Order: sequence, then C-alpha cells, then structure tokens
Amino acid sequence: MSYYEDNPDSDSFYQGDVLKDYDIVILPDKTAETLSMETSASTTGTALIRVKRDRTNIMIISQTCDILNRDFVAICPVSPISKLANDNRQDAVRKGKTNYRFWLPEKIGYIEESYADLQIINTIKRDNLDLASRVAALTDRYRTHLTDCLYRFFCRAITIEG
Repeated sequence: MSYYEDNPDSDSFYQGDVLKDYDIVILPDKTAETLSMETSASTTGTALIRVKRDRTNIMIISQTCDILNRDFVAICPVSPISKLANDNRQDAVRKGKTNYRFWLPEKIGYIEESYADLQIINTIKRDNLDLASRVAALTDRYRTHLTDCLYRFFCRAITIEG
C-alpha cells in the first residue's frame, strides 16, 4: 500500500502534508542576544531577540478541519533520517519506537527518507501555507498513523495505583 497520495487535491492542505523549503524559527539555546528592550514600570516588556532561521521541509500537524477553520496552523520540521546520529536511532524511527519522531519513507524525486520532528513545533498563519509547495501528502491510512503518533506524544497516559 502506498504511503503517499498520487494526486492530492491542489486546492487544500491536509494534516501530514509535507511542504518544501519553508523558513521556520529556531529559538536560541540559552540566553538570546537582545536587540532592544521596552519595559514598563513592572518587570514585563517586549524584547527583540536574535533567532536562527532554518529553511527546511515542514509537515503540517494541525488536524485537517483546523487547517480549514482557524487562522493559525501547527507545523514541524522534516529532516533527512541520515542526520540522526546512528543506525539505532534511525531504526527506532523507522519502527515507530520514538513518540516524538514520525518516519517518512522516500518519495523518489521529492523527498529522501526523513522524519517529522515533533519536538520542534512552530505556529504559522494559515495564509502562509501558500508560500511553499507541497511535495508529499499522506494517504488516509498513514495520516491515521500520524494521528496516533501525535496522540502518543501529547497524551501519554498515566496509571494511578490505589
């Protein structure tokens, strides 16, 4: 069974769509270099800070109905699986054993074998989706796998003994 749609609807975006070469913001590791600061009498204020921009493929992780009905959409970066440190980590992603990385097989001519990194979530205006081109769209079956992965990542169950 195919992982990707052969002819996705070009007028709509769906959860799991992979878009090519989109700029996302990466916050600094520790303290950010402040460019300017406006503060009020209290300790609150606004600051302009330097951040890194990363041009990368992205995956839309908002639910499809939210993409249609809300002003903002959640996305995460898509990276080649070869960027992971070792074969054990790559195999864990391929087998679905990490709840924060979603495996994407190669789509020849479009994307190499990759993973969506759910640890780095950005929010963008829905209208900005048109600035990037879609390179892959998950089939309904594999969109369900993404939903399961997102559920495991965000909704880890706990048990209460007693």
